Amino acid sequence: MAEVWSHFDSGDCEGEPVGVKVRLDNGCSGFIPTRLLSDQPVSDPNTRVKNGMVLHARIRRLFPDNFNVEVTCRTSDLKDTENKFRPPKDTHYDHKAETADNQKDESAMKKQQRNRYVKRVISHHAFKNVDYAEAERLLVKMDVGEALIRPSSKGPDHLTLSWKFYEGVLMHVDIHEQNKSNAFSLGKTLVIQNEEYEDLDEIMARYVQPMSSLVRDVLSHKCFQEANLGDRPFIEGVVREEKKRNPSRIPYVMSPAKTFPGKFMLSYLPRSSVVHEFFTVTPEGLRYRSQVHRSLNAMLNWFKKHYRERPPMPAAAASFTTPGSHMSTQRTTPMSTVTTTPGMSGTPRIQMYQTTPTLGTPSGAWAASQAAAYRTAGATYPYGYPNTITTPMGFSMTPVPVATPQIPSTPAQTTPMYPPTTPVTTPQIRTPSSMVKRLPPKPVPAAADDWAQKAREWAASNRTPTNRTPTNRGRPRNTGKSPGPSSHTPVTDDPWG
Repeated sequence: MAEVWSHFDSGDCEGEPVGVKVRLDNGCSGFIPTRLLSDQPVSDPNTRVKNGMVLHARIRRLFPDNFNVEVTCRTSDLKDTENKFRPPKDTHYDHKAETADNQKDESAMKKQQRNRYVKRVISHHAFKNVDYAEAERLLVKMDVGEALIRPSSKGPDHLTLSWKFYEGVLMHVDIHEQNKSNAFSLGKTLVIQNEEYEDLDEIMARYVQPMSSLVRDVLSHKCFQEANLGDRPFIEGVVREEKKRNPSRIPYVMSPAKTFPGKFMLSYLPRSSVVHEFFTVTPEGLRYRSQVHRSLNAMLNWFKKHYRERPPMPAAAASFTTPGSHMSTQRTTPMSTVTTTPGMSGTPRIQMYQTTPTLGTPSGAWAASQAAAYRTAGATYPYGYPNTITTPMGFSMTPVPVATPQIPSTPAQTTPMYPPTTPVTTPQIRTPSSMVKRLPPKPVPAAADDWAQKAREWAASNRTPTNRTPTNRGRPRNTGKSPGPSSHTPVTDDPWG
């Protein structure tokens, strides 16, 4: 026990720290408990404060009897976001307006921090150490197709290519730098949309100049109109007026798309509704309907030939499945029809068809007549599918081999020849009129001797003595005259003008 008291009396045991003593500017003493030093837990005050240090604190409580105060240094108490230490506000105070103003200040601060960029040391005539707003002011004075390169707010390993696509339409392209020696130098490899470039001169030559040339071609075309930078109601009015003046033509207009920098809108009126589509300017050419064309004329020629085709669907839309399609019931309805194959004897042939509709089963007579019409020799199949018969109601009929009763066949025999005046009678099987595909009777050829005699008479009548010189039949001679229009190709007017 004596050793314990001697240990305390000697001052070797300092004990556990509970706070920090301070003195205010007016000479009053104060005390900061350990829990009020920081918002984070503090076990040793020596890690946060030192002797003689000046602190910013807020008075929490007063002790008049001891001339002492309790203060706090916590960040949350100094900000007083919950209004614990401020005087109470009036009952008519507009708290919603205060919250809106605070949010506006925070967004402005974040935007200012985001727009900060690092100045770069790059020696190039197109590089400018300017921000987004200053780049827009500089491009207003430049011509269409010109561009400048500036630092990017994405970081020191990015640059931004600002290109003037049209008056009032600017296009900003990200350039990713790779293989940088330091944060301020230019990367040895520059990447734009997975395409690598060695330096800024190559970017201007291979990326900017080809697109600027294509844009100038579009702007100089006779069908280009500014149209308020892609105003659809205005464009539709222009196209309809052109259609009224010349109803036999298909008018079309190209205009810049302000909402999609780098794209032009192609508007045309094939019939009664105006169609709007977009094509993109790329360094490789003009991309329209997922195809890249090297020039504007090539794209317009392709468009005029394929404008009736449906545009390609995105991958997500192509893989879409109609909800509830797995619940459809498949039914089987056998039908029979009688068809006669031309070029053969008059014996009819029985064909069996099996329909597998998706939403229902059509009437047997109508489906049988359609099947017989498509199965007749020489008929053309819809949409180029020879094994599927598509009906107007959306049903599909596929020929399925089915075991059917066969008609007894007669031994092959030679068909007797008759004079041309003798009528030919073809035996037929009695079937309902709605199930039979009637074909015209096959004409009976004339006798072989008559055809040979006619041929000899025709040759004798056309045999006239003439003096002909042998000519070269391998290749026609060039007479210097342009050949006239072919008799097999009708001359039609171009609806596009």
